[in-house]
Amino acid sequence: STPYLDDADAVWSYDSTKGEFYYGYGLLLVVDVQTQLPIAAQFVQRKQASKEEWTAVIHDGMLVKKPRILLGDSGLDIVELQEQLIDERVLPIISYNPRNTNEPLDIKYRVEDPVQKRTDKVSLNKKELDRTFKKRSAVENTNNVLKQMGLEDLHVKGWNAVKTQVYIILILRLAIAIARYCNDQHCNLRRISIGE
Repeated sequence: STPYLDDADAVWSYDSTKGEFYYGYGLLLVVDVQTQLPIAAQFVQRKQASKEEWTAVIHDGMLVKKPRILLGDSGLDIVELQEQLIDERVLPIISYNPRNTNEPLDIKYRVEDPVQKRTDKVSLNKKELDRTFKKRSAVENTNNVLKQMGLEDLHVKGWNAVKTQVYIILILRLAIAIARYCNDQHCNLRRISIGE
């Protein structure tokens, strides 16, 4: 969010996590859950991103590190994208969002539906899906670290200035991880202090 309500490039959006509206921009992140490092990002007009924006940032992330599993909340419940991920042998464990449907499916994760439709030889273990989905908390941890580094304390306005500050924070996060790794290859890359 931005404290500048006169920022002509910002828009009002709803943060469902906080349950409130905010004035500002959005940031799409692809995070490696093991290191809790951002591996791809896209600065967007609002938190609710388009299918094209999500597809682009996920593709960028897959160029860095192709996952076997991709975790996401219901904002990423895009049928075409999940079908594409399945075709690329990536299991998308993404919360099902019953929006825009008169007949919601009886599923928790969108992937359950296409797997059922494709074959009767494979079934998904729902407890395993739940256990794996809990690793998505790494994304929230990454967001919290980025906020500690100034992501929520922006003192600039305008699309280009805010975008620049956001990307500088992301670069700084990666630079800290690189410095820690150069100092000790067995270090915890999740930490943001360099001297320890």
